[in-house]
Parts: sequence; C-alpha cells; structure tokens
Amino acid sequence: MRKRLRVIALLLAIPLAMGGVAGVVLARGGDGLAAGLRARAKIETSERGAQSADEALSAGLAGAQILRLPVLHFGMLGAAVVLAAYALAPAFRGRRRGRTAKKSASPKAAALASAAETDLSAPSAKESKRILKQAAQIEQDQGAEAAGEFLLGRNLKEEAIEIFLRAELLGRAAEVRHDQNRFDEAADLYKKLGKEEHAGRIYAQLGRHEDAAKCYFAAGKFSVAGDMFERAGNHREAGKCYQKIGFHRHAAQAFLKSGADALAAESLLSAFNEEGGVAGAKSEQKAKEMRGIAKKAAEILVKLERFDEAEAMLVRSEAFGPAAKIAFQTGNFKRAAELFLRVGRGDLAAKALERLGDAVGAARALGEYLRDKGQEAEAVEHLRKAGEHAAAGDLYRKLGRYGEAGVCYRDADDFPAAAEAFRAAEQLEPAAEAYSRCGKFAEAAESYARAGRADLQAEMLEKAGDTFTAGKLYAEQGKADGAIRLMQQIPADSPNYGEACSILGRMFQEKGMHSLSVKKFTEATGSQTIARNSVDAFYELGRAHERQGDLVGAIEIFERILSFDYHYKDAAACLERCKGMVARQSEDLPPLTAPTAPAPATSRYEIVRELGRGGMGVVYLARDSVLEREVAYKVLPEGLRENPNALKNFLREAKAAAALNHPNIVTVYDAGESEHGFYMAMERVEGTTLKEILRQRGPVSANAVVYILRQMASALSYAHGRKVVHRDIKTANTMWTAERHVKIMDFGLAKLMEEVRNATTMISGTPFYMSPEQTLGRDVDHRTDIYSLGVTIFELATGELPFQKGNVPYHHVHTPPPDPRDVKADIPVGLSQIILRCLKKAPAERYQTAKELIEDLDRLAKA
Repeated sequence: MRKRLRVIALLLAIPLAMGGVAGVVLARGGDGLAAGLRARAKIETSERGAQSADEALSAGLAGAQILRLPVLHFGMLGAAVVLAAYALAPAFRGRRRGRTAKKSASPKAAALASAAETDLSAPSAKESKRILKQAAQIEQDQGAEAAGEFLLGRNLKEEAIEIFLRAELLGRAAEVRHDQNRFDEAADLYKKLGKEEHAGRIYAQLGRHEDAAKCYFAAGKFSVAGDMFERAGNHREAGKCYQKIGFHRHAAQAFLKSGADALAAESLLSAFNEEGGVAGAKSEQKAKEMRGIAKKAAEILVKLERFDEAEAMLVRSEAFGPAAKIAFQTGNFKRAAELFLRVGRGDLAAKALERLGDAVGAARALGEYLRDKGQEAEAVEHLRKAGEHAAAGDLYRKLGRYGEAGVCYRDADDFPAAAEAFRAAEQLEPAAEAYSRCGKFAEAAESYARAGRADLQAEMLEKAGDTFTAGKLYAEQGKADGAIRLMQQIPADSPNYGEACSILGRMFQEKGMHSLSVKKFTEATGSQTIARNSVDAFYELGRAHERQGDLVGAIEIFERILSFDYHYKDAAACLERCKGMVARQSEDLPPLTAPTAPAPATSRYEIVRELGRGGMGVVYLARDSVLEREVAYKVLPEGLRENPNALKNFLREAKAAAALNHPNIVTVYDAGESEHGFYMAMERVEGTTLKEILRQRGPVSANAVVYILRQMASALSYAHGRKVVHRDIKTANTMWTAERHVKIMDFGLAKLMEEVRNATTMISGTPFYMSPEQTLGRDVDHRTDIYSLGVTIFELATGELPFQKGNVPYHHVHTPPPDPRDVKADIPVGLSQIILRCLKKAPAERYQTAKELIEDLDRLAKA
C-alpha cells in the first residue's frame, strides 16, 4: 500500500516539477539576491541604532518572512519536491539535508528556523552535490566569499557558513546567522570579530544584559554599559561605568544600591567638586542640589566613621551646624565651638568650650549669645566672668545699673566711659579717679569737689594746669609746701600774681621763714596804695616785718593801715607793740639783715675772686692758708641758716661727700661754718662744664659721648657703692678738665638743698633732669641718678633736652622720651638704646646699677 502511494506521489510530482522548473530556477537566483539585501539591511539598521531591542527583533523576523514571499510563487515545485521526497524517502533515509540539526539558542529561534525550512526545502542530494562542486570551483577561482555567497543563493546556508568561518569571514557569517534568527551565534561571531557594540545590541535584544553590558563596556559605551549592568542587577559595575564618564550622581546611586558606601561617597564628593559646590552655584536651585549632595555624602561618611571628612564636606556646603555636631560628637570640642559660633549658636559653643575646659571662652560665648537674644540680665554676668568688661559695661548701662557699669568699664581700662557711668550713679570719688586716669583732670577736680575731697581736688587742678586755684586750695588745707610750689609758678604778668604773692607770704610765715614772707608780702602790695581789696595783704606784711624783727618796717605798714581804716583788726595794738619793742632795744642787738656777699676771710680761706653762681650757692677761688693751695670755695645760700633740719644734716652730708675719692669726682676737702656762712672747700678743677661746651659747640660725637658716659657711670658706680646718691646729675654739674677727664661736682649737696630750696623760693631740684619719682616727691634711691644721667647723655648726644617745652615735670612723669635718633640720625642704635633704657619711667626698668650700664657701654665700644 505504501509503495503504491509513493508511486502515485512520484507520478504527481513529475508534472508539477516540470511545470514549475523555470520558476524554481528564477526563485533560486532571486533568493540569493534577497538574502544579500536582507543581511545588509539588518546591519544598517543595527549600526544606526534607531530602534529599540524589541523593535529590532521584530523587524528581523518580519524581514525574514517578507523576503521568503517569492517562494510561494513556486508552489508547484514545492509540492513536487514534497511528493518526490515522500516517494523517495526510503532511498534517502538516514541522510538529512540542510544540516539543521544544530540546536538554536532559544526555542523561539528554533521555531522560526523550522518554519523557515518548511517554506523552502533544501536542494536534493544530487543537486546539493552538484552545487557544492560548483562552489568549490568558485572558491578556487574567485575566493571563499564568492563561493559562500553562491551557496547562500542555492539555499545551502550551513555550507556557506562553513566556508565563511573557514575563511574567517566572521562578519558575513554573523549576518547569515542573524538572518537565520540565530541571534546568540550571531552575537558570538560579532564579539569574535571585535564588533562589541553589535554584539552588545544583540545580547540586549535577547535579554542577556550582563553579556550586553560587558560588550558595551569593551566598546567604550560606558553609559549603555551602565544601564545594562543595572538591568542585570550588577549595580556596583554600573557605578564604575558611570564614574568613567563623569556621571557621578548616577554612580553614587548605583553604588548605594550595591552597598558600596565608600565608592558612593567618593562619587558624591566628585559630583560636588566638579559641579562647583555651593560656592560655584549660579542659582538657588543649584545651591540646594549641592547642599543635598553634601548632606548625603556626609551621612555616608559618618556611617563609615570617616568623621573628619564628613565634617569637612558639610563645612564646604556651608552646613556649619551639622558639621559642628559631628565635631562635638567626635570630641573635637574646639572645632565644634568655632562652627557653632559661625551659626550663631553660642549656647552650644559654650557647651563645647566647657568640655574643652575653657571656662572663660564658654562664658564669653554664652554671654554674647544671650545678649544677642535680648536676655541682657543673664548675659551680663557671663560676659563679666569671661573678662569682657567693656561689653558687660554696655549691658549694665543699658539696664540702668550705672555703678556696676562703671566698675566694668574701669576694669576694661575704658576710663572715660567709667567716669561717666560712675557720675551717673553719683559715685563721685570713683568718677573722679576715672576722670584722672583718662587725663580729664578738670572733670576729676569737679567730681572731687562735689565729693568734698578738696585735697584731691587740688591735685587734679594742678594736673589740669590750673596752678593758681590748686595752690589756693593747698593753702586753705594748710599744705604749705604744695601751695608754695604752685604759687611760685605764677608769672609776674598774671592777674593773680599779687594774690599768689600774698599766699606765699602766709605760707613762708607759717614755716617760720620770715624774711621770705616779708619779700612776698612786699611783692603782693608793691607800690599800690591801700584799698579795701589789698588791706589784708598790707596787714600780713606788717606782721611779717614784726616777726622778722624789722620793727621799723612793721611800724610803717601798720601806720598806713590805720590811716586807711583805724579800726582794722588789731592794727592799732600791733603798732603800739612794735613801738614799745623799739624803745626797749639795746645797742648790742644783731643786725637786721645778713650780708649779701662774703667778707674777706680772716681765718683759713682767703677769697681771691668769684668763679660762678648757681642754685647751690656762690663759688669763689680761694687760697687755703693752712695747706697753701688753691681751692674752690662754695658758700651755700643764706636760707640754710633758717632751716634747722638743713643745719643738722649739713655736716653729715659733707662728711659722706668728703669720703669719696675717685678720679671722676671733685674731691671735698673741708666743710663748716665761717663768717661767710656755711661753706665747702673743694678741689679746684681747671676746665669748663659740659653745659658750657654744649653752648659753645653743640652736640658732641658718638665716640665722645661714650667716652664721657663711661667716666660718669664709673663715678656713680663708685659713689652708689658707698651709699651716696647725687640727686642732681646734669651737664652744669659736670666738669671737663684740660686732661680730658670728667669730674662730677656737688656730691652731698643736692639732698641738703632739697631742704633749703623752699627757703630760697627756688623750685626743688632741676626739673629738666629730675626723675619721675623725684618730680613726684617720692622716696628716691641710686636709680634716680641713672635717670638724670640718661637726660645728661641725651643732651650731649643731640644738643637738646628730651623735655624742654611745656609742663616739663608732667612730661618726665607721663610722656615717653623721644628716640635720640629722631633728633640726630647719626647716633648709633646701641647708644640710643642705652639712653632710652636710662630714661625708663619705672626705676625697675632702668639699669639697676651703673655697673650694668658700663657693661653695655663696653659691648657697644667693641662693636
């Protein structure tokens, strides 16, 4: 039965085959052309990448069907082939055509391939053999590519692919496999060919995202590779791909999904840096994005315990508060405090500083925070604790607590503000003290006056330059020395000069200096006639004459008073008393006045001539008749006789001076009292004073200054070592001998003269050379000579005194001395430094001994 059926099938196949043979031939030629066009169209579509993976796959399948439509025109031939195959099946059993036994990459591809083969059957075995033989000849003549294309045209695709692979025409082989919808094999071939991107597209269409990602990565298509890795769930590799092309935000997201926190943080940091951060943002939206990136990066870094980096990231994004919290939590309290302060959180900064042990800083931070919050009462205590006295003072003043404000301002050395605050609080003495500290002496005097402190009022008026009023107050308080000192400064052309003289007269009278009292009262009255405003001065003048023993003068004054006002005080009684005393005087009463110049000596010293006059007396050239030598014979002022203390100390001081034996000190030979008065006999020195040299020649050279200074310092070192202080070192007291030596005069006299000067109406000391402590009337020691030596050398080096204008005593106490080099530029720096150290206001800051000064001089000389 089967044989019959096969025979029938064969008989039917013959006419069908004959009728469609021409169509088959034409169809085969067209099929080859269609296959070529189909492969090229597929490649072009893949290269353009215009379609998605699914669209590309659909297009491939549709193209395959469309290209096979011409075969249907040869249905007759197909039917004949089928019938012939059925009829001849036994003969060909075991042999299979088309080599289609290979498994497809997927069931879908296998189904498509099976459907395709049902559309067009492979040539018969005999025909295939003939075709293969022809292909071999073509390969030999024209090459493998032509042979392969020939086989494709005869539908022997597997044989064609074998030739392509053998000839390493991988691209063409891949195209054929692609046309066969055997995409896995096509992709593998593209990959071997190095066309990674083509392979990647095919893998992506097949859903093999990991393989696609690797191909795209190899092709340098990192963006697509990253997308493929993400689809494959390999987020870490996706992040690396995004990193390579600078997609740092995408990279960070991918790394976070993979748990690679460190890599995510690095990507966020890169994004922040490359996008300019907050500082480089050109819009608020961009700045907001940057802050978000920084915040996320910081969170990750904290998680990784990379706290310093997290803090730095937040600071760069201007998130100082969160950065401060990280610093605090990690124990970096100093940094935390700084950052909290930047965001105005002084309260939190205070906590950080407390943990740091900085109580003062904590108090300051908290105080300023509370102040800015308007909580002044709480803030002020913290500010005060922090030593912010000025700020605390401002708050106390704002709160109306002026006394406490004054204390704070005073502690802050803001004396003007302190004075005003104390004054507002009616704390007058502290106000006056503050005014004094800031140089507002008139205001200080007013406050002391309101406080009832006339003594301090007088001091402030003196400093304010109101010499006359200050002197009057001193006189009213019974401070004769202060009153005398100030009233003697009133110039003769002052409208207050007469009253000043009257006050001086009273003060001298109180001190028992009657002759001086008479002189000042005489100046007070002058040649004026007695009037109501001057009668008091005339009365005091009469009493002064009486006390001095000048009864005739007293009688004259009292008579003038009585002629003006007969009932004035007790003037009549005074007149009668003086007249009675005159009547009782005897012939042997002492003379009323002392001689104004020494009489010729009748004892040891014979005066030859006067050598000079000064504040310490008159110097004569005299001859010592006992030792037959010339001496300098100094007669001290007459006022010495009227000063018991001076008389008591004179011989002691003279004895100490006579004990000094040094080549740079004028030697004292003798001292005592003679018919000339109190005297000192001293070594006669041939030469002139340094003062005279300056007057004639001006400043001396630096070398000469050092030479002179060393000798003077040597003399002082010697004297100080024997507890003798000069107290009046100056150029006028220093001789320059013909042998080019320095000799200091008047050792032992300066202290004595301090007790005498008030009796001679002269200012105590030489103000141009006096140390601050000597100017203020304080106790002095040998360092006062160091200061005066500094003034002397300043004068020698520059030709000028450091202070010679204005209120000189004030300048010595308060004003810094000028640099000698500012006066005379060629003075060596070392010498200038020595001079300025001598002129330090505080004794403790000067050279402590003359020996120290000499050591510096020696070093300067060597240099």
